[in-house]
Amino acid sequence: FLEEEGNTEKARRRAYTNINFWSLIYEGTGLSYDELMQMDLGEYTEAVEAKILYNERVKEKQMEVT
Repeated sequence: FLEEEGNTEKARRRAYTNINFWSLIYEGTGLSYDELMQMDLGEYTEAVEAKILYNERVKEKQMEVT
């Protein structure tokens, strides 16, 4: 069960599917400690993968500007 919940590849796919939601979160104030503590392992892993995707998108946009 925990292996399935912590599967980063599946979490990355979920994060990519929900990228608009995660972009709103990370363009704002991000996630609080309390919000992170309320997540289960699957949600937390998705949030981490979403942050990685978000950072990659920001980097790509910065590279296009320069």
